[in-house]
Amino acid sequence: MESGVKKSSQINSTESWYRALIESSGDAIIGKDLHGRVASWNPAAERMFSYTEQEMLGQPITKLIPKQRINEEQVILARILQGDQIQHYETTRLRKNDDEFPACISVSPIRCPQGKIIGAAKIIRDITERKAADLLSKDNRFRALFETIVDGVVLINAKGLIQALNPAAVSLFGYTPIELQGKNISLLMPSPHAEQHDQHLDNYLKTGIKKVIGIGREAMGKRKDGSMFPVELTISEMDVDGERIFTGIIRDISQRKQAEAANDFEQELASDLLQRLWEAEKTDKSGLTIWRGENLPGKHYFSGDLLLHASSYGHTYVLHADSMGHGLVAALPLLPLGDLFYSLAHSGHMVGAIAAKLNRMLFERMPRGRFVSATILRINTHHRSVEFWSGGMPPLIILTAESADETQAGGEHPALGVLSSDDFNAKTQEWQWDSQYPQYLFSYSDGLTDAQNAAGERFGQQRVLELFKNQCKDQCNSTELCKEFVDFIDPGKPHDDVSLLIVDCELLRP
Repeated sequence: MESGVKKSSQINSTESWYRALIESSGDAIIGKDLHGRVASWNPAAERMFSYTEQEMLGQPITKLIPKQRINEEQVILARILQGDQIQHYETTRLRKNDDEFPACISVSPIRCPQGKIIGAAKIIRDITERKAADLLSKDNRFRALFETIVDGVVLINAKGLIQALNPAAVSLFGYTPIELQGKNISLLMPSPHAEQHDQHLDNYLKTGIKKVIGIGREAMGKRKDGSMFPVELTISEMDVDGERIFTGIIRDISQRKQAEAANDFEQELASDLLQRLWEAEKTDKSGLTIWRGENLPGKHYFSGDLLLHASSYGHTYVLHADSMGHGLVAALPLLPLGDLFYSLAHSGHMVGAIAAKLNRMLFERMPRGRFVSATILRINTHHRSVEFWSGGMPPLIILTAESADETQAGGEHPALGVLSSDDFNAKTQEWQWDSQYPQYLFSYSDGLTDAQNAAGERFGQQRVLELFKNQCKDQCNSTELCKEFVDFIDPGKPHDDVSLLIVDCELLRP
């Protein structure tokens, strides 16, 4: 008995020691679950990012990542799910006021007592001072870098006047340095941007609201001969001896644009082929509403979301998949996935067996890191039940029309293709609807919640729930249902693929 008390005391002491270590650390220590949501937040994280613990718990970790680096999180998650550790990775992160800062990150998987990976621990160190010290100690090398870098670099002051430019910028615009020294930067811009530039700069200096600083964007440049060309422009701000200096890094993307234009035709053909193959067996099914992001602004090609359904032996099967990445590369893993799903569904396989076979095919045939989030449904209308397996997707939402009661289910497994067949968990869940009240089941990809408007505000879970409740109340069609979402998003921003499935249990009854 005395030994047990002593052991318990030692455990409590160890836990207190670890807790004190985390609380007193000068580095941000953040825990997150397998969906990338923040589960713990230490005081150093609060000081570093200016978000309180209450503001961040349950929020996506992508809130701290600049948009141009948002794909890093998917790669990190894929490596963590494979048991890898990431040590001393240098990148940039985002504070609450949208300021970017250089950071050094280490990430390790968190395992439960049974050894299963349930999350990740992330240690983040702000290396701003170190970077500044490195720059000061390497002034001569900085000058050499400025002179030899292949991208154009232009420095302007707070009045928009050019202070310096490197040889690449001279070559890019066709001016000599003496022609541009002290001239307004608008000389290098076509109308109407040239006329608007000084006003934009003045607005920023007065309000401090950043619209283009720290954000890579595409624009147009104007050469000395008047010709225009597409550029990728990144603007940053620095203090030089008490004077505000703005740096523009300019990359000529003419060849890239030409290659993109030349590739459009092939993309359209390939996209059309994939659509025809996947929808070859598609028939309308009463009770199922499917929306694949049609009429979304800026959506040209099929990419990484897939919704298929098939009927067999009195059951309705549905596959809702979201492949990692964007564009045709994201779509390619879905081609064999769709064919195999149809084959297994028509053979009357159970949901767990379908999930296991799809996972094995992806794990063995696809390159590492190419995984597919998916929800698989098997609907039995006679027994009024739905068996499902869900991995990497948002939880299913179940709503009762009369009371607007909400239930969330599924989403506890990793995505397909992450784990080997030996480690894969094919356990399914079952939900049975009550025929007394109209009930609806919703499955959606995370592009619905993550899409942003012009102000950078996410559509979010609450708006998604309101959409679903309106469907239960008004029985809208998919076009009407998603109009609020289409009106909300910024058509000028790149968005993740979006798809939505609505199961109306009342209409499914035989």
